Amino acid sequence: MTQELPNARRSRVLLIGATTYEDAGWEDIPGVAYNLYELRNELLGHDEHDRSVPSRARLLHSPGAEEMKEQIRSAAGAARDLLLIYFSGHGHLHLDTRDNTTELYLVPSDCPRERVWEHAVSYTWLRNTVRSSRARQVVLILDCCYSGQAHRVEEPGHSAFALLTSARARDDQDQGNGVGPTPFTRALLVALRALRTDRGQRARVEELLVRMAQLSLRDKGRAAVDELSHPNDWEPALTQRRGGGNIVLSHVSAPRGADLPDRLFAVWLRLRSAWWRFRGWRWWPAAAAGAVALALLAALLPWLAWDRWQDGRAAAERCAVPLQLRVLTTPEYQQPLSRALAAFDVGDLDEERRDLARGIGSGRDDCRRVEVQVYGAPGAAVVDAFEHSADWASPGRPCAEEERSEPCRELLRDVGPLPDVWLPASSATADRVRPATRLRDSRVELGEPTEIARVPAVVAANGTLPDVARTGESLTTLLEAAGDVRSAAPQSSDAALAHGMTAGAGRLPDPEPVPDDAALVCSLRPDAPSPDLLLSERSMLPLVGDPPAACLPEGGWRATMRDLYTAYYPSDVPPLDLSFVPVRWRDADRDAVERQLAVELLGAWLAGEAGGEALRAEGFRRWQDDGWLRGPEQYNERPFVADLPRGADVADADRAAAHLAEVTDGAGPRDVVFVLDVSNSVLGPDGRLSTVRESLRQAIGALTDEDRFAVLTTPGADDVPYGVALDLGPPTGDRTARALDALTEVRGDVRLQEPMAEAAALLTAAQRPDAAGLLVVITDDGHRTDPQAALAAVREEDTTLVVSVLDGGCDRPVIQALTTAATCLDDAVNQPVQLAAKLRVLGEG
Repeated sequence: MTQELPNARRSRVLLIGATTYEDAGWEDIPGVAYNLYELRNELLGHDEHDRSVPSRARLLHSPGAEEMKEQIRSAAGAARDLLLIYFSGHGHLHLDTRDNTTELYLVPSDCPRERVWEHAVSYTWLRNTVRSSRARQVVLILDCCYSGQAHRVEEPGHSAFALLTSARARDDQDQGNGVGPTPFTRALLVALRALRTDRGQRARVEELLVRMAQLSLRDKGRAAVDELSHPNDWEPALTQRRGGGNIVLSHVSAPRGADLPDRLFAVWLRLRSAWWRFRGWRWWPAAAAGAVALALLAALLPWLAWDRWQDGRAAAERCAVPLQLRVLTTPEYQQPLSRALAAFDVGDLDEERRDLARGIGSGRDDCRRVEVQVYGAPGAAVVDAFEHSADWASPGRPCAEEERSEPCRELLRDVGPLPDVWLPASSATADRVRPATRLRDSRVELGEPTEIARVPAVVAANGTLPDVARTGESLTTLLEAAGDVRSAAPQSSDAALAHGMTAGAGRLPDPEPVPDDAALVCSLRPDAPSPDLLLSERSMLPLVGDPPAACLPEGGWRATMRDLYTAYYPSDVPPLDLSFVPVRWRDADRDAVERQLAVELLGAWLAGEAGGEALRAEGFRRWQDDGWLRGPEQYNERPFVADLPRGADVADADRAAAHLAEVTDGAGPRDVVFVLDVSNSVLGPDGRLSTVRESLRQAIGALTDEDRFAVLTTPGADDVPYGVALDLGPPTGDRTARALDALTEVRGDVRLQEPMAEAAALLTAAQRPDAAGLLVVITDDGHRTDPQAALAAVREEDTTLVVSVLDGGCDRPVIQALTTAATCLDDAVNQPVQLAAKLRVLGEG
């Protein structure tokens, strides 16, 4: 098959390598330097006649984050044919507690070891940046640990795209011996050279993957024999869309005159050599030689002019980086809305609005001027952020004040950047926060919500409910027919709020310790009965879709979900009205005028026919002329009802606020004692210090102003079994910092019975009469603990929650003896957010 070669002048190749790191917590990778130098000559290193051509690759040696981002933006903006970006260095995985998703970060040389996600370059940012490029083909090559995580992110919307990675999603990889390229890049070089020389063909991405997979298996076979293999060796993987596997990486189409600078330099060297050789002659030979040189230069001037003109023409055709609109929504809607808004195009609008769009950015009329970035955060966190918008807009301000009575809010971390548009699942949520935005110290103004879609609230039943209809029944009737019913907390789930308002306070089961409806779906497991769920119709779709939700455990059980659940539509539960809310920040960016214009255009597109089709394609329903528009094909299947009756009106803010106040007032104060294992196995080099720190920080953050907490550590200093780091007191910022400081490694044996007995004594002596007692133990497996003595020390009226930093730690004998499955956590990846969610519901009342 004949492949079209990339055009040299219209292509950009950026090779990024982090060889050395400023923070000693990151190990240097000497092999990365070899990667860059050898790839420079192989990627697009030959023309159509298989002759070597000068490299056009730009090398970045150990760049900082800002330099790395700037060069990526520059390459993305300049490329018109092929955009190839290669990164080699450390990779880092971070759990985003806002939506319970895991993000891959590429670690630049100036990144500190702590709070990596605030300083490194996320793959999502890289994807969004290359999406803004007008390149015809895009290739991303990642040689770093955990690079396989990138395959779980939606690919950029280009005509041809290929992503080639070196490691599995949750695994690190071998760095090599440092005297040559890293194993993955070495295999890439071998494959490039072999396909070009041995088989005389141009190296396509798909061909490279096949050859590299063979080399990977060979390396694993050798390591297995020698018993020297790292347990997570490199493993190439490819995601390609729209013919991305056919992109050629070995050859380039070099335009005429592309090597002109090199030829001119060679002529200059010859002329200079001739001058020094003959300058001892009489003047007339020198003059003759000079005349010849001038004649040659004059003859070459047209070539120079042509080359410069072509570069100027390419610069004139270059499109500016699009304005990026930030759109905030709920976690369960983040992915479908990202796909829907990726189709946003001002060309779908009327002529008047298309003329307005020319005021955004610069470039030709066909340049993409607006790019939409969608991110999600739980409803309770978003409401808190808008109610404290001054802290959100100035993140350093609250922590600068002295003697604060509450912990510092870190809203940029917990919610995300300042949004330009808010898409709450219900307009009632926007109306709840509007009074706070009208206060004098508020930094934000919310526009009027505009309904763009409706989502019915449903009871997702395991199987079918006896003697009840799919529509027209009340929520009470459906609950009586259902079995084990679960929902998220109404503070964070608009669907749970809608159900709760209808049923009334205390009429629904206690909410599950999950932050939102998406996490509720992901909490289902094959080793436990599948419960009935209270959620929205759109949140149920990933549960019964094809394929099912990726967060569910793989295997035959996940496939059965499609035929297991059935949606019932309570007639008295108000539907959710997905609303478009413009957000304007006081003292905003210099491009505030352009942003407001872009927000107006996006709102018009969503309200129009093109936006409606994009939303319906993702499972959102439209409400028009007092009726439901027929949903897309996924709603014509067995789990759902395609044609729905009108049902109840949407919820209003007053009813929502009253119900939330009633639910919240039912929770009493709690006295919480944390027992922290600070031994070498937990906090040492092979332990989980970062996980324990984040778990403790989020756990304290989940406490209310009425709660108190204390901290005990084990083992204690000077060979004592435990130490008291903090007595019972309020969850203030200063006490939170002191609790985190207590996480200092101490060598010694851990016996949990002594600190657990001290925790019981502390609660007995200082607990308030109206407060519930809660004991939280964070350890690994507690293998030196006497479980009988530990259980005897705990008071019967207290709730005990054990958190194991080991995967499967809840199955260890001592941990099993201390607690039950309902009060044990051992998911090391999602542990911080799960612990915080548990504490929001445990011990209340």
